[in-house]
Amino acid sequence: MKKYFYIIGILILTISTSCTSLQESSKYDFESSKYYNTVIPQAGNKVYIDVEEDSIKVFPITVTGGTEQIAAVPAGIFTPTTGSYDRNYTFHNPSFDLDILTMPLKYRFKTAGVPQQLTTNFNGNVYLGFRNDMYSIRYDKSPLGETERKIRHVGFSLGGFAGLSSEPVNPWVTREMIDLEYDGMVFSTGVAGIIGFNGLTAGLALGFDHLLDTNRQHWIYQGKPWIGLAFGINLN
Repeated sequence: MKKYFYIIGILILTISTSCTSLQESSKYDFESSKYYNTVIPQAGNKVYIDVEEDSIKVFPITVTGGTEQIAAVPAGIFTPTTGSYDRNYTFHNPSFDLDILTMPLKYRFKTAGVPQQLTTNFNGNVYLGFRNDMYSIRYDKSPLGETERKIRHVGFSLGGFAGLSSEPVNPWVTREMIDLEYDGMVFSTGVAGIIGFNGLTAGLALGFDHLLDTNRQHWIYQGKPWIGLAFGINLN
């Protein structure tokens, strides 16, 4: 059983490592792409933003016959000389979210006479949800009087997850119905709320565990809720 979970762990680590560059470019970096605009009213709700080293150009997007068309002339240009100091310019990018999540800490409520538990067993989950990334642009002056452009990213996501974990099965969590101890395979489902700040992704999860072997009828945590601290890496 442990060998099985080690293999899953290696697979998750491999996928996470291979997707790191994709994650950083598609979610965390403010790149030239389509965004939702609340900064320049005359540009409309949806815009195309061209991000260059020394400027940010905002092009309106219009829909004609069901086809989006990007305007040839920008409705706004942000440069170190045109950006207002001490003001944030925020653009939004909503999308679907596909992540790999792990909950290193699970809090289980008191049940069947067993006190509340804080567990740290291995688990890996696939998460699918709706995400809204916000990019805040700000121009500040350095102590030397030079203008610096700063971009801060914050993303919010809400969705559901499913995965596998290992949980201890013993007489104490089966109402003394078995006389052996082992690590059982558990199928987990639930919902999670995730916050991504620059390169860090973390959140809270509400989940339910289902033991997959014949002792599930005795397991006191079968289908019972738990709260977990979630960490993840974005795949799309």
